[in-house]
This record gives sequence, C-alpha cells and structure tokens, in this order.
Amino acid sequence: DYDRDVESETKSRLKSDRLNLSWLWTNCVKVILEKLGSSTVPRHNTLPHVWWIGAGIASSLPFHAAGVAFANSKENTLSHIIPSYTHSIKTLLYSRSRLLRSVEQTTGECSVLVVKMSTTPGQLPLPGVEDEAKAIKKVCTGVYSVEVLQQPTAGDVLKKLSGIDIVHFACHALSDPADPSNSHLLLQKPGEKGFIIDRLKLSQIAEVVAGGQAQLAFLSACSTAEVKASKLVDEGLHLANAFQVAGFGQVIGALWPANDEVSARLAELFYVDLVKAGQSMYCEGIVASTLRNAV
Repeated sequence: DYDRDVESETKSRLKSDRLNLSWLWTNCVKVILEKLGSSTVPRHNTLPHVWWIGAGIASSLPFHAAGVAFANSKENTLSHIIPSYTHSIKTLLYSRSRLLRSVEQTTGECSVLVVKMSTTPGQLPLPGVEDEAKAIKKVCTGVYSVEVLQQPTAGDVLKKLSGIDIVHFACHALSDPADPSNSHLLLQKPGEKGFIIDRLKLSQIAEVVAGGQAQLAFLSACSTAEVKASKLVDEGLHLANAFQVAGFGQVIGALWPANDEVSARLAELFYVDLVKAGQSMYCEGIVASTLRNAV
C-alpha cells in the first residue's frame, strides 16, 4: 500500500510539473520570444542568447525548462534560445565588466579548482562526486591546470580562489531562507570529536575573488539558484547571484534539488565541450551555449 501511495504521489507531481511548464511556455516564454522576433540575432552561437530577470515570484520560475512535453516537440525554450539568468541589469553589466577584466589578466594556461565533498558531517553522502571529479580531471588535464581539493576546510578553498580561473564546487549548499546573504557551501573542519561543518560564506568569497582572475563558478550543488524566502523574492538573492556579485563573470547553479549521478554526467559533458571551445570560451554566450548542449 505504501509503495502504491508513493508511486501515485510521484505520478501526480510529475503531471503537475508538466502542466506548469507547459503553462509557462504558452503564456510567458513563447509570447516573449514571438515579441522579440528577429531582434534576437545570434552572435557567436547558432541560437540567440537571452537573459531572464525574474521579479517577485518569477525570480524562481524555470524559464529555461518551459515547454510542452511531447516527443520531438520544438515547443520549448531550449529549442529556440540559449537561456541565462541574472539578478538585474546592473548585475549583468558588472559581471560582464568583471569577465573582460579577468580575460585581460589571464596569461597562459587556464586553471581549474575542483572542491570535492563526497561526505559531509550531518548530510547525506554524495557518491557521484568521486566520478564527477575524476571526469573533470580526465577531460581538462593537458589543456587546463586542474587541482582537486578533497574534503577541504573553508580556509583551504579561500587560499586558492584568488589565483584560479574556474572553480567547481561538488558539495552540499545551504540557502538561508531568513537571510539569503548568509547562504553558504558546506565543507568540513576538525572538531573535538571528529569533523564538523565548516561554512564557506559568500562574504568570505567576495573578499578574495574581487581582486583575482576568477571567470566561472560551477555550483554543482542543490538549489543554488533557488529563492526560499517568500518575503524576499523581489530581491532574487541566492548563492548563484551572490557568486556573480562577488566577482565571477559567469555562474552555473541549480533551481531545485539535483540528482547526484545526473549532476556528475552533466559536469562531464559540460567540460568536454568547454575544452573544445578553447580560447573562444571567453566570448559572450559560449559558456551558456555549452551548458545548454550538456543539458
């Protein structure tokens, strides 16, 4: 009886999700794309790159996933554009200026830092993190300089951030519903009776990254782009936006809880295409296009 109840609830939820995404496509995304028409001219990609800025409850809407769930249907966002999100036009302008600055500072080999937390005190294990880190190292070695930090403290990560181009966090994250600016990534440090949680806070990251060459932050963690504070939805504050404001020109996050194995596979596909892009990865829209292809 329990199994049947769970199965029924899952089917009901999936049906609801499909209806919501279909509604979002028909009543919002499709209408906007039709209004844009020929003004969405592709630049470096075969599809136009469109930035979404949600206000209020729309700050959590999955515009990129909108569509009608039929096989081979083109009635969906990803068939027509390369979607990205930003907190505000001001944030977008700032992140673009940061990207240009970091490109000017970049000399020689691109550097990648992978922060790997397969286990975290008090949290469910993430076994897929091991495969994720191995795949990134295999794909990027020989093209990028890759360093993997296993079960690091917040201090370990902060020491490395100022001198890297790309940081990949494969770990748990926590969005603070009462104070989004207090959201953080969950690492570990030694305690009196074993390891305890060590919080890598956004304020710490901002202080280090501001003067560095950081270009891309890949937050392979659950709900890093989700706004959970209903009274603060207009602010659109979450981990991904905070990383953008902190100084990363481009940030990849998740609007909802992410499957461990799927996250690992997505990361592998993303870096395969990013390596193929070479120096053109610094062009506008290339990282977004690479992520779209991986998805």
